Amino acid sequence: MAFYRYTSPLSLPQITLIEDIDGGNTDTSTDLLAAPNGYFISAKVDGPSVFSRKFSKLIKTDTTGVILWQRNYGLSDGDFISGMRYTADGNILLAGQSAPAPGFDSRLRMLLVNQNGDSLNTLMYAYPNGFLRANGAFEDRLLALRGGGFTMLAELDTVGATYSMVLKVNRRLQPQWQFTYRARPLFGFPRRMFFAGACELQDSSVLVLTSNLQGSPNNNPYYLLRLNGTTGQLLNTYQFISTICSQFQANKLLPDGDSAVYVLGTCLGKTYAAHISLRGLPTVVTAASNPVAPAATHVALDAIYPNPADEFATLSYRCPAGLMGPGTLRIRDVLGREAYRAAVAASAAGTVRLPTAGLAQGLYVCELSWPSQPPATRKLLVQH
Repeated sequence: MAFYRYTSPLSLPQITLIEDIDGGNTDTSTDLLAAPNGYFISAKVDGPSVFSRKFSKLIKTDTTGVILWQRNYGLSDGDFISGMRYTADGNILLAGQSAPAPGFDSRLRMLLVNQNGDSLNTLMYAYPNGFLRANGAFEDRLLALRGGGFTMLAELDTVGATYSMVLKVNRRLQPQWQFTYRARPLFGFPRRMFFAGACELQDSSVLVLTSNLQGSPNNNPYYLLRLNGTTGQLLNTYQFISTICSQFQANKLLPDGDSAVYVLGTCLGKTYAAHISLRGLPTVVTAASNPVAPAATHVALDAIYPNPADEFATLSYRCPAGLMGPGTLRIRDVLGREAYRAAVAASAAGTVRLPTAGLAQGLYVCELSWPSQPPATRKLLVQH
């Protein structure tokens, strides 16, 4: 792992740090934050084979590059930190992914630490029947929002499909919403799109840069997607086609105030940049957003968010075709006592809003059942 510091674009490096973290294995620095008295560096450490241990480190250096301390945050062979940002109160949010072992489904992971590296809070975010991975090697992954929350860019793999995804969490790392996107084929060619960057606009909406990864002889457009910052709903899709480059691939989005953005990337080995005004863009939604869940063969609870929940949570469920009459949703505490009950209509894909403000803090089980079906259950953690 190497780290260089320059005082100007043309100067020689003032600091050179080359550190072998783990005895000859592959060490990769993934992000850097400047601190008043030095730097924070996140690093990924790989073993010599796919079966070797992989883990992440947070390294603190002084202003001259001398390492003051290192913290290991690996939980499994598939753990690594891909990016980090400061929180509004000066702590550090580390984000990446985690998997029990090579080949197993991966999850998104967020870890909140203080400036001494002490763990304060953590989130493991999984997706039913699919696996999540942090965004690619060079794209922005984390966006710090003015309200104290964050969005994280990721990819979601399900059976036969790959989606780009945005996950929004609040300052307590509670998931607020997720937005998934898969582009339709263009010119007869499939397109694997990925989210290359994001920024927050003055109205608190989130602008996401979407780029094409799939090869094609045609001039592929790129997109700016504007999402509602509160709900994650897709508000607008803006399509752009370069007039000077036929194979443009975007990899960076930089805001220019609140009225324009820079889009940076590459095209056939050359550097590409575009300056796009956000004023007067057409207010047209041109693409659907979320993938369609597979048809259920029995009652299924897909997700609860946010989880942990404070005042409310939203539960997503699916029912098999032909199911008649309302079902019963129960919330039980760890002793099996019923704390909440509601009737639920049969639906191929439905949601239920759960009032959790009146529940005591603790772990609960949500149970959805019909007389002719085995019950489906999900765990719910309530934290006030």
